[in-house]
Amino acid sequence: MQTALLSILALLAAASAQPAAPQADDPVERAIELLGDGAYEEARALLAPIADGQDSDAAYVLAYMEEHGLGAPADRDEARRLYVSAAMAGQPDAQYELGELAYTGEGVQQDLDRAYAWFNLAATQGHARATYMLGLMHAEGQYVPQDMGRAAALYEQAAETGVPEAQFQLGVLYLEGKGRPQDDEQAAHWFGLAAEQGHTEAAYNLAVLYETERLAGEPKLEEAARLMRNAAEAGLTQASVALGYMALNGRGMPASDEQARAWFERAAKAGSPEGMYLYAASLAEGLGGLTNLQGALDWAEASVTASQGEPPAVIEERTGLRDEIRVALEDRPEERTIEIAPLPDRVATAAPEALNDFIEEEDQAPSLPDEAETDEEEPEIVVRDRPRGLRR
Repeated sequence: MQTALLSILALLAAASAQPAAPQADDPVERAIELLGDGAYEEARALLAPIADGQDSDAAYVLAYMEEHGLGAPADRDEARRLYVSAAMAGQPDAQYELGELAYTGEGVQQDLDRAYAWFNLAATQGHARATYMLGLMHAEGQYVPQDMGRAAALYEQAAETGVPEAQFQLGVLYLEGKGRPQDDEQAAHWFGLAAEQGHTEAAYNLAVLYETERLAGEPKLEEAARLMRNAAEAGLTQASVALGYMALNGRGMPASDEQARAWFERAAKAGSPEGMYLYAASLAEGLGGLTNLQGALDWAEASVTASQGEPPAVIEERTGLRDEIRVALEDRPEERTIEIAPLPDRVATAAPEALNDFIEEEDQAPSLPDEAETDEEEPEIVVRDRPRGLRR
């Protein structure tokens, strides 16, 4: 687990910060250095003799290696045994790992009672992520009664030590006025701290607060565009949609129909129903590129299919677009088969080159039809200035 690796690196940093002593190197510290160098078998040789009952840090690090198959085939049962050994000896990182295993049910039966107990033991020793998880369980009413005030206090405790998820969740509580008084400025503060650490949803929320000018002081539209781009490039489809609107309306960046179309296309291919709708509208209008009514119909139909469970007004809007495009195609059936040149390079390169793991593979999304140009004027399908909600 990523958190386990961070904890191991923290152990190494803590050991390195200690004053030099004339005694031999600490075997756990040396093993962690070897682990970082990829010398897994040497690290195991140092840890194994002291992992059982002698050194809880050694047991924790060896458990991580067993879990991830470093230097030997992965052995989850042995990893769990070592985590338990270290946790029972008071090792807080091992207590957190056992809490996470019980919470997620990964490889074991989910047990929220046991998860809370392990998180509580680790948090009592100052483990920041365990404190965050306790806050989450109080916020969600998992095992304990829902208590937003207690959740906020725990989130704040973890947030002050730099846990980005806690900073984000605390920002949401301030945004919604749950467990804390409603305060957009405080929400922006915590979103900003989380965004600095790469938290995608925090970057998106802060961008929306800036773009909608809900904060005191001068508008920060360029900063909103920067944050929104960061979130979009990290794979958040809501951010791709929002960035398309910002490009369309020239907010925080030069107005560009081509850029708007590219971001809507990206959101559509990532599976966003709103992105599909907006990309369909872009193709139908010829916004930022060639008109392609058949492609527009394909994406409009995909949007309607993907919108099940949305509010009736949203479904009606997307169904209406699909029906408008169908009528237009019936009037001009030749657009189904006309051969056209490929999209201009500027559209293909307007969106960032790489998509991260949050975005579905392109071959899983509907294929992009060839685009057909027409000289006939289309009725304008308005896609500007649609409201956007905050990510929660």
